[in-house]
Amino acid sequence: YYTDPEIGSIYASIQGAFPNMNVSILEVSQDANTVLFLVDGPQEPGSYYMIKNGRAAKIISAMPEVTAADLSPVQGIKAIGRDGYEIPALVTIPEGEGPFPGIVVPHGGPWVRDYYGFDEWAQMLANRGYVVVQPNYRGSEGHGLEHWRAGDREWGQVMQNDIEDSLLHLVNEGLVDGDKLAIFGW
Repeated sequence: YYTDPEIGSIYASIQGAFPNMNVSILEVSQDANTVLFLVDGPQEPGSYYMIKNGRAAKIISAMPEVTAADLSPVQGIKAIGRDGYEIPALVTIPEGEGPFPGIVVPHGGPWVRDYYGFDEWAQMLANRGYVVVQPNYRGSEGHGLEHWRAGDREWGQVMQNDIEDSLLHLVNEGLVDGDKLAIFGW
């Protein structure tokens, strides 16, 4: 959301040109004739663009050696936990036929979250044949106050269950092989 209507209008026009992508305005000249922005998404590691005097041009890619063909699609899901709680998660699915080995990659925090966009770890693992699930377990930001507060005093308890259950949800869906599970993170 932009409080400056001119910048908001610029953002809306850029976002319209890049549907289903993340757009970040990085700099705007005082006269608003020059705009530097970044576009990224699950299958786009990031490209920098500039609009100057009404004309847009790509400047550089963040990872020019990575092509869209190297990257796997990402989808948002609601995994069902053992207590029936809906766990918002992102799933990166490799090319090929499942069931695949699965890896859960929990974010740090808890008061942060995973975002829909390019994730180099998830893409690297999917490129090697793993389904990657990134749960926004209870206590994660960005999914409402109730979800955030559901993590209070639950470190190592329901928060950990959410991490495990998000991967087990994919086993139950037949996407992941229940004998080939791992957790990766720090």
